[in-house]
Amino acid sequence: MLDSSLAGLQTSVDPVQEMTVRYPRILVIKAAFALLKDGKSIEHRDLEKTLQLFLSK
Repeated sequence: MLDSSLAGLQTSVDPVQEMTVRYPRILVIKAAFALLKDGKSIEHRDLEKTLQLFLSK
């Protein structure tokens, strides 16, 4: 059984891990570092935009 103290916790999905299912890992990591370099947080929406930008080049 689950501990009652853990029952209320929500699991957050890691956007980098989620994107590695759809895109090559090295490209996802490159996009994540590009976002961090620009001072942005790594959110699913921003990561997807950056990946599309890299793929369109």
